Amino acid sequence: MFLSLYLAFMFILPLSRVGISLFSALIVIVWLIEGNLKEKINKIFANKILLIIMAFIGLSYLSLLQLPQITMEKINEINYIFLILIPISYTVIKKEWTQKLITAFLIGMFVSEICSYGIYFGWWNLSHGTTNDPTPFMNHIQYSIFLAFTSVLLLSRLFSNYFSKKEKWFVLPFFLTVTINLFLTSGRTGQIALIGAIIIMFFLRYKISIKAILLSIVTLGIIYISAYYNSATFKQRVNVTISELNVINKKDLTSSMGIRLTYYILVNDIFKENRQKMLFGVGQENDFNAIHSILDKNMVNSIYKKEYKLNESFIRTSGTHAQFLQIFLELGIVGLGLLLSLYYFLIKEKYIDIEIKHLAILFVVVFSIASLSDIILELQFTRTLFILFVSLFIVNMKKFDTIKS
Repeated sequence: MFLSLYLAFMFILPLSRVGISLFSALIVIVWLIEGNLKEKINKIFANKILLIIMAFIGLSYLSLLQLPQITMEKINEINYIFLILIPISYTVIKKEWTQKLITAFLIGMFVSEICSYGIYFGWWNLSHGTTNDPTPFMNHIQYSIFLAFTSVLLLSRLFSNYFSKKEKWFVLPFFLTVTINLFLTSGRTGQIALIGAIIIMFFLRYKISIKAILLSIVTLGIIYISAYYNSATFKQRVNVTISELNVINKKDLTSSMGIRLTYYILVNDIFKENRQKMLFGVGQENDFNAIHSILDKNMVNSIYKKEYKLNESFIRTSGTHAQFLQIFLELGIVGLGLLLSLYYFLIKEKYIDIEIKHLAILFVVVFSIASLSDIILELQFTRTLFILFVSLFIVNMKKFDTIKS
C-alpha cells in the first residue's frame, strides 16, 4: 500500500499542487489507520536526525509565545509542520524502494519537461508559464531547483560505475534536455546552484584532484557558454545580473539582488538593537513586524535614506527571500543551528550505498545554495521535494537501517 502511495507521490511531485496535498493527507491517514503507533513512535525517537526535525518543528510553535496574541490563523500559517512527514515516511519507506522511488520522480520530471517544451515551442498553453519562461506547474525559482537537482543527479549517473553503458545512453539525452530546460527558464537560483553541485560532484568522484578541477571547468564551460549564446532568456538574465551588481556598488538596492541584500542589512540591524533575540529569534509570524519596526525607525531617522536607495514598498510586502536568513530572523541561532545540523548529518552519516550518499550531498549543496535566494522550505513544491528526498536519505543510512519489511 505505502509503496504505491509513495510511487504516485514521487511521480506527481513536480506536476501538481493538488496532488501533493492529496498524497500528503493520504499518507498520514493510512499511517494512522495502519496502527502500530507505539512501535512507530519508538522508532522515530530512536533516530537523532528525526529528533532534530521534531525539535525544529517544536521550536517553531514555541516561538509563537513571543507574539502579543496567538491566534489559530497564526498557528495554521506555520508551514514547517509539514516536515512531520519525514519521520512518518521514515517508519514506512523501505530502503529496497529507493531506486523505484527515484525513477518515479524522474518520470514525473520527464512529463514536466514535455509540458515545458510544449509551452516554449508554442504547441500548447497551460495555466502557468510562458514562451519566455516555460515553467508549467510552479514558479521559475522552484522549477529551477527541481531542474538543477535532476540535472546533477543524471550527470552523476553518467560518471558512475554503478550504471552500465546501455543505461547511460538513456541517461545522456535526459540530462541534456533537463539542463537545456533549466536555461530556457529565468530561474537564476537553480542555474547558480548547478555550478556548485557540479563542482562538488566531480570532487566526490575524483577527490580534490587535477582531474576533478579540469572536468569541472570543461563541463561548466560547455554548459554555461552554450547557454549564454543559445538561450535569449539566460543571456538576458546574465546581463541583468551584471547590471544589478553594478547598481549595488552604487548603493542602489532597488533591484532583485539589491532587495535580497536589503533584508540582510535589516536583519543585522534588528539584532544589533536587540542582541538577546539572536538566540531564539523574533518568533514565527513576527518577522514582518520586526522588519517594519526597524525600517520605520531608520527611515524616520534618515539612516537608510542617507546610505541606500531602497525599494521600500516591496520590502514591506514580501518575505526575506532567503531561507537561512528567514530562519535566523524567526528562530535565531538555535533554529538555524538545528537546520544546519540536519544538513551536517545528511552529509556525514554513512550510507548503505555510496551512490545515495553522493546524491544526499549533492541535494544538500543544491538546497543550501537555493536557501540563499528564497524561502524554499515554505514553498509547497520545494518543501515537498525536501521532505521526500530527506526521508529517502535517512532510510538509507547504515546507523538507522532497522526498517522492517
